[in-house]
Amino acid sequence: MTWSEFRAMLQGSKGCLIDSQRRLSFRELAAEADAFGESIEKELRENSAVGIYGRNSIDYLIVLFGLLSCGRTPVPLNTRLTPAERQAVLTQAGAQAYIQSDKLSSAAERLCSIEQTIETRSATQSSIIICSSGSEGKVKAASLSLESFVRHARAVNEHLNVTESDHWLAYLPFFHVGGLTIPFRCALASANVTLLSTADPELIEKAIETNGITLISMVAASLEKLLDLRQDKPFPSHLRAIITGGGPVPSQLLDRCPLVYKTYGMTESGSMLTCARPGCDDTERYSAGSVLPETIIRIVDDEGRACRATAEGNVLVHGPGLFDGYVNDPERTALTLSEGWLKTGDFGYLDGRGCLNILARRSDLILSGGENIIPAEVEQAIKLHPQVSDALVLPLQDEQWGQVPGAVIVSADDELSQEIIIAFLRERIASYKLPRRFVFVAKLPALPTGKVDLPAVRKLLEA
Repeated sequence: MTWSEFRAMLQGSKGCLIDSQRRLSFRELAAEADAFGESIEKELRENSAVGIYGRNSIDYLIVLFGLLSCGRTPVPLNTRLTPAERQAVLTQAGAQAYIQSDKLSSAAERLCSIEQTIETRSATQSSIIICSSGSEGKVKAASLSLESFVRHARAVNEHLNVTESDHWLAYLPFFHVGGLTIPFRCALASANVTLLSTADPELIEKAIETNGITLISMVAASLEKLLDLRQDKPFPSHLRAIITGGGPVPSQLLDRCPLVYKTYGMTESGSMLTCARPGCDDTERYSAGSVLPETIIRIVDDEGRACRATAEGNVLVHGPGLFDGYVNDPERTALTLSEGWLKTGDFGYLDGRGCLNILARRSDLILSGGENIIPAEVEQAIKLHPQVSDALVLPLQDEQWGQVPGAVIVSADDELSQEIIIAFLRERIASYKLPRRFVFVAKLPALPTGKVDLPAVRKLLEA
């Protein structure tokens, strides 16, 4: 799909965007994106990838679509990363520069907000690169085509029956695919979307009450804060669904609010693959939901053979939002994509009604409040401390965040403390990656084979 084809969709939409500063129709968004793209085009190398740094806003979408309009590839940047981590993302994505979307009040500021970083290496037109941490701390730069965003948006709209009478609240950051896909859905459905730049529960509650919000996507940690703020008071009648995912969703949240519907997906699938449908019974609502249109889920054993009905196994998926591959990483792409099938790395089963149930998320990730944390990355940062000889990071269950990192640190220095390590790590990794629990030992527990005794390590952390 070309930008011209997508622009026509925006121009035909009856919906609009609302942020803290203004209201803009999708038709007006298309025009402003074209103007921005034209103003910035000469400052960027042809076909280059360009980062976007900023919080959710109409200006952010003007930058993103403006880059697409002039044949550049947007790379949304996580605003919580340190400068070094941000540089690693730009490097892996092959980006030439990045633009700060909150500095667009004049043409001069637009130009000054671009900082040259590295030589561009590769980019594909009419695509968006979504970056996240990968195994062993290496950045994953997933390339999703504009067409996949559109096809996936259509599937979601059909599944959730999104129409021009809907109004979606988008507080999930646009550097996550779960947030960025919302404007696409609303544009195609001629629905309205309110953009929030923060997960502040008071602002979320105010928007729900005053803007006539009918749909909202949330992670479990934010939802719990919202329910606590409202003291479980029923939501207004216009709110028809709270779509919740991005990690484990505790059953007590489903118990507390009948409007909560679980979803399952990932960056590589363009966001959700399954979702419990508004108005469904509890059997579906307490699962990961039913499969989206044009989406196929296979459950296979370790040899890739199809499992019998309702049997547990590895989850493979094929759907309209699948990514094209990882930028500058053909080996990882080959391991993840095979003949059009995405290997999720998750373990689960399809029940007799075709609803997906996930038993174990990806073993190499800690899913904390919607953020992916790689234990190896945190371990490497800890080991940089001169008094640390070894470290092991494991996920710990947490009522608020779903999971949080816990660290067992090997050191001969009796003076080394949690406070010292945290201060050391704050300069090297984002705050959401910081371990919440520390244990200091002289050596890691080991099995007779010499391998680390993981159950023993977990007992140390949970003691």
